[in-house]
Amino acid sequence: MSQSLSKIIIHAVWHIKRNSPEILKEDREELYKFMNGTLVKNRCVPLRINGIGNHVHVLFILSRTLSIAKAMEILKSHSTNWIKRKGPHYKNF
Repeated sequence: MSQSLSKIIIHAVWHIKRNSPEILKEDREELYKFMNGTLVKNRCVPLRINGIGNHVHVLFILSRTLSIAKAMEILKSHSTNWIKRKGPHYKNF
């Protein structure tokens, strides 16, 4: 029986837009946990998520069923929608 094996490790880094508010220190851990859950729900394996106020680093093993582009689209759109609901500080995020 043939099998298909792959292990693609992605280190994604993105910076917030210039006119966006920074991610507050008190919201970062909750954001990283949310991103971790988003990756797990999409069958990716999160290895490390961290960052500072103006950028985020995400290290994960890509699911065999997702393209890199689709994984990033899901992760960025879900996390942006999540943080916009955190309060008025993020209304222009």
